[in-house]
Amino acid sequence: TAAARSYRVVVTTALTAFPADGFTARWNRVDGDGSEQVDLRWENEGFTITSEVGGPNVSYVLRLSTTWAVRQFLLFRDLDDPDLWLGTDARRNESGIYSLGGDAGAKRISVPTAMINAFVRHNAGVLAGSERYGLIDIQDGKLKKNYTFENTAGGLRSDTIFALFFDGEGVLWIGTNRGVSRYDPEAPTQQTVSDVPNSNFVRALFQTWSPDAY
Repeated sequence: TAAARSYRVVVTTALTAFPADGFTARWNRVDGDGSEQVDLRWENEGFTITSEVGGPNVSYVLRLSTTWAVRQFLLFRDLDDPDLWLGTDARRNESGIYSLGGDAGAKRISVPTAMINAFVRHNAGVLAGSERYGLIDIQDGKLKKNYTFENTAGGLRSDTIFALFFDGEGVLWIGTNRGVSRYDPEAPTQQTVSDVPNSNFVRALFQTWSPDAY
């Protein structure tokens, strides 16, 4: 039989400590439309990745755990015509919706809303959830339609809206003080959380990695 042999593996690449100022990688896009840069650094017991995408003027921030699990993702885009929507408290029959865009300053949208609790992007504008006037559809800076408990024949469970959320199939979920309304153009439905009225306040909606919404 052949004599037993022993081997010794020599590691020629030494491990180095993670640099205090992190790592940076830069490259030009293959389509020639700008460049990209990614910065990786360790801070607050986790990893932070920031990136600048030159062509479409996009930047993002990723927060990762020590095991590289995604904890937070923020995406920013510098639009040619930027806009910002603000919802405030307002008296009855007054508007609490303001639009900020470009150099025009704050513009108050002329529609009775009272207090605004939630916004969600929709087409060229936003949907706003109000404290007492239901769901307000603003398009091109003007009121397009106001959905209420009355004019939807109860399809909207309440005129008091706390949360708005579009899922991956384009279905709008509406959290109210009387449960959840699910607006699907194909099949509008309602869902009650509890038989106890005070337990039907839905103040937040979110979707996990699965198709489920909570």
